[in-house]
Amino acid sequence: MSFNKLFFAVTSVVTFIAYMNCSPLKSALDSRASLQSSSGFAIGQDGVLFSLSDSDQIAANQSLVFFADESFFDDSVRQVFWSHSFNGTGTCLQQAGQTQWSVVVTCAEAGDLDIFLNVEYESDLQDNFSASLVVLAEPIIPLPDPVVPTPTPTPTPTPTLDGSSLYLTHCRGCHGPGATSSKRRRSASQIQNAINNDVGNMGRLSTLSTAEVNAIAVYLNQ
Repeated sequence: MSFNKLFFAVTSVVTFIAYMNCSPLKSALDSRASLQSSSGFAIGQDGVLFSLSDSDQIAANQSLVFFADESFFDDSVRQVFWSHSFNGTGTCLQQAGQTQWSVVVTCAEAGDLDIFLNVEYESDLQDNFSASLVVLAEPIIPLPDPVVPTPTPTPTPTPTLDGSSLYLTHCRGCHGPGATSSKRRRSASQIQNAINNDVGNMGRLSTLSTAEVNAIAVYLNQ
């Protein structure tokens, strides 16, 4: 082999390797594993295509936006083509999105939907991505949040009033021991009327509550 032919062959190999290392397809494939996006739900296995849905299922007659992460590609992209296939009983309407990196698809019936993205570079290289989704006949209804029952508060027990102690404190001095009291068999209304009318200076017992008067009456009627 002449020196000129050998030089040409070596130069061609080096040029081809350098071209592959600098191609947009090579850079895209290298960055694919580390690609992350928080703007949508990742669909497909490439980590490139996303949807604004939060699952790989959509409802019939629901318009859904699909998009590719533009930062995944470099400036040598020449054209972007979106397409789809649908094996359901109806058809799907495909509309252009706000940029070349997005598309809006609406399917009228249930079936299996495949989304395709073809990216063509200035170098004539191409990259293809796809994702599959299920179109449901019925709307997707999220499960309601579980209802946590509100515990019923335990009622605070009402303190039991001791009619015997109340009588001893407020009544015994004038009416004697409860067992032989001159006011035996008096009702709560009779005791309250005597207090209200200050009978026998009983007006001083006006601080007694209705419950306390009732407790004294119960004691006197035992």
